[in-house]
Amino acid sequence: MNKSGKILIIGILIFLLAISPIFSQTPEFKFDIDQIVDPLKTFSGSMATALPFNSTLGLNWSDAYIGQLLALPPHFGIGFTIGATTIGNDLSVLDPLLEILGMEGGVGGLLGDFPNIGFPLPSVMLEARVGGIILPFDIGVKYMNLSQFGLDNMISGFLGGINFEYELIGADLRYSIFSPGAFINISAGVGVNHLRGGVGINFTDGVNFEGVSVTTNASAGLFWETTMIEAKAQVSFPLFIITPYVGIGAGYSWSKVGFEVKGDVTAEGELAGLIEEAGLLPSIGDSIRAYEEVNGWNFRLYGGLSLNLFIIRFDVTGMYNLSDGSLGASVGIRLQL
Repeated sequence: MNKSGKILIIGILIFLLAISPIFSQTPEFKFDIDQIVDPLKTFSGSMATALPFNSTLGLNWSDAYIGQLLALPPHFGIGFTIGATTIGNDLSVLDPLLEILGMEGGVGGLLGDFPNIGFPLPSVMLEARVGGIILPFDIGVKYMNLSQFGLDNMISGFLGGINFEYELIGADLRYSIFSPGAFINISAGVGVNHLRGGVGINFTDGVNFEGVSVTTNASAGLFWETTMIEAKAQVSFPLFIITPYVGIGAGYSWSKVGFEVKGDVTAEGELAGLIEEAGLLPSIGDSIRAYEEVNGWNFRLYGGLSLNLFIIRFDVTGMYNLSDGSLGASVGIRLQL
């Protein structure tokens, strides 16, 4: 395993153990690190691969092309969308880690017969789209920053002090390439998405498990970021009060997943050896921070329909990631002329 992989695994291990509720008892754990290296590597790789897919939520409007801005009436819209995509489709890879944390039966013991379709990563955003001028194109934008709307504190309170950070910025331009009649529209376009987020916790009583201890006023967190450029094509079929649609997207992304542990960190035993091999010993006593980068192509299918009630549209969209088999879904409401 390369150095960056070991760094990431050590950090994710520290983070996952730190946010476990059983730390309120400050126990010591006995485990063989070889039992969790592969599961954590698999899960972190799945997350890095799935991030670009999550960034494509939003702006998947049922209309392949909304029309001209200078028409009568002018064509534009504004709305709100909420959805989620999955990270990995086999959570049983985390069973060894859950057993270390005292959760017997692994994922199956926690979820029972619940379909194992992967861990959901949620997304929420405001959207707007405006028709073009003279040429048959439209432009869309989407945005959400939880801290700017005060939602980060609300989520932290709901999750019992776990901090959640989220920001999504995206835009696209679509050009109508085929619209021979009232019942079909085809467009092609390009877009860019940037997603940044993280989850973390502050613990004031310190933690201690075999190999690593962190003193008071410490924190641990997992963070992620991705930027994606995508080309996409869509066909829609306006049928009175409903508009079914399907589309395909292909893009290239730059993603990273990492961790940070702050506080007076000390290490010994097998974990200390891994930290020393990874070159992190100079950071011990202050913080540990590292990340893993994953770049590559992503391909997706999406489709759904909208219910059109005068100027109000209700959208339901489903997505499938051809790159790793993960799934996505969203619902939205908008005002559109």
